[in-house]
Amino acid sequence: MNDSRFPDQFITTVRERSDLISVVSQYVTLKKSGQSYAGLCPFHSEKTASFVVNPVKQIFHCFGCGLGGDVFQFLTKIEGIPFPEAVRKLAMVNGISMPAGASSHHGGAKARLSDQMIGLNEEVAVFFHQNLLKRREGEEARAYLKARGMTLAAIEAFMIGFALPRWDDLLTHFGKKYPLSLLEGAGLISKREASEGFFDRFRNRVLFPIRTQQGIVAGFGGRVLDASQPKYLNTPETAVFTKGKHLFGLDRAKGMGGTLVVVEGYFDAISAHQAGMSNVVATLGTALTQDHLSLIQRLAKKVTLVFDPDEAGVRAALRAAPLFIERGISAEVISLPPGEDPDLFVRKNGK
Repeated sequence: MNDSRFPDQFITTVRERSDLISVVSQYVTLKKSGQSYAGLCPFHSEKTASFVVNPVKQIFHCFGCGLGGDVFQFLTKIEGIPFPEAVRKLAMVNGISMPAGASSHHGGAKARLSDQMIGLNEEVAVFFHQNLLKRREGEEARAYLKARGMTLAAIEAFMIGFALPRWDDLLTHFGKKYPLSLLEGAGLISKREASEGFFDRFRNRVLFPIRTQQGIVAGFGGRVLDASQPKYLNTPETAVFTKGKHLFGLDRAKGMGGTLVVVEGYFDAISAHQAGMSNVVATLGTALTQDHLSLIQRLAKKVTLVFDPDEAGVRAALRAAPLFIERGISAEVISLPPGEDPDLFVRKNGK
């Protein structure tokens, strides 16, 4: 018997359809080593690869710290989640329908809330994207993005959207389909202080869906079209989103070759991707956190920081340096000319 009360056959099906190499590769840089694959263990600090994945047996083992197991054990350890949630995640990724009644019995209320929020965020991302591309009110935002050098291909690839300059556009569209408590919990609407009712959190802003490495929309980042403040507004902390745990563009970071480039802004990352540099990710207007470093350490052997050459950017780089040293991560800082930022520099000078 399994310890989750899922049917044994369901557990077996999920395990057989889950490719351990693909799952582990989302967190660890693996290299072919004989019949297996090897990499640096994500569960303890090491400089020589002792973490091995066997694609035939679909198991992993670290000869350094001794941890090992199958795809379920890997996911529970790497993400710190219970076994039932690991099963549910892998089932969703592989398009396997949950057994009847499973969603109400496994994972608990928190897991069900997370599922609902993720589903809502996915729909909202499409809603904002259609606002930008098809609504008349999105014309100014389209012109703004064009002026910032964003191509239609990039807009579609990153699913950039637009929140109309209305107080209740999203509220009207989704308020009848979803409970207001869910919309508020997802950080999409806010309570009015002076009177009863709610209003849209994002208004008259270009919206960037912030995705997990697996491509799930966890939250949004919004940028105003004018000089109003705050310039950027992110989703507040929710059941599925914590700003210091995400890197924008991570789901599209390909061909890293062991090196990850970290910039500060959405436009910085997208401009780099447009120029053919797909190993670039961005922080969400925050300093690098320990959670960021844990994520980076699992994915790359080397990190290049490209922060803005202003005082704030220099301070950010100086704060980050000891964190990389503590973890033994190889890092370097690229200093751009005064007045430049990665977005402008790439658009003027190319890859």
